[in-house]
Amino acid sequence: MKAVVKSRTEQELVADLTVGFGPFRETFTSRVSLEKPDRIRVRYEKGPFRYLNNVWTFSPDPRGCLVDFFVDFEFRSRLLQNAIGVVFNEGVRLMVSAFIKRARDIYGVSTQPGAVIKN
Repeated sequence: MKAVVKSRTEQELVADLTVGFGPFRETFTSRVSLEKPDRIRVRYEKGPFRYLNNVWTFSPDPRGCLVDFFVDFEFRSRLLQNAIGVVFNEGVRLMVSAFIKRARDIYGVSTQPGAVIKN
């Protein structure tokens, strides 16, 4: 999985993401709205998907911050869905893990009793 940011403002960025498996490589463009301070919404613009919905929501929590991540997608081609679908799911898992690692690097591990970070 590869990401290239094409443009960026305080409220929005446009990025090309490339996913691949074996001989298949597909690039798609997304527009990312930064709805500070509580939401990141990703709108699919062009590429191999029939649809792609992605939302990050951040909510205050007594233990720190609760992060909810939602992604739903379907490729246009059934062949592509079968070939890349599993790899794309793994890519999403890796993206969430990278987010958690970066949050820990920046903010540290919570010392609040009962705080849980899971992926």
